[in-house]
Amino acid sequence: SKQWYQRRVAITAGEGKDKMSFCKQGDATYVLAITTKDENHAGTDNIHARLTISSTKSRKGNTTTGILDNKGKDDFIRGATDTFTLPNLKNIGKAGCIFITAAQDDAWLFDEIKVTRGKSSRTFKNEDSTWLSSDTNEGKNELEICY
Repeated sequence: SKQWYQRRVAITAGEGKDKMSFCKQGDATYVLAITTKDENHAGTDNIHARLTISSTKSRKGNTTTGILDNKGKDDFIRGATDTFTLPNLKNIGKAGCIFITAAQDDAWLFDEIKVTRGKSSRTFKNEDSTWLSSDTNEGKNELEICY
């Protein structure tokens, strides 16, 4: 059963390259537009951020991303907006809450996260300017924002 978050990774060696495959959660494609604040030290190179999108605050009916990383691109630069296209996620309807987690100790300050599925979109703002980090001296390791 796929409850809160389950992702299986199979690595197969072949011709000098590793191949990764992830378990499919569903048929929905979500697009995330994440803007990093334009403040000193707001950007990060090492945050290992993940996002859970839920229709409700109780996290019933949710879908979770893997680590947000555009391969070969320097994501989460101060003042920049990064776009992540995430296929094969569970369709949870309109996003009501997001839960963003940090698994590395570099601090990051995002401004907003826009979640889009088809014609439906919602923008979640970091109104309290909460820093994210797995190091509790630098910020919170999880932030919840709900409508």
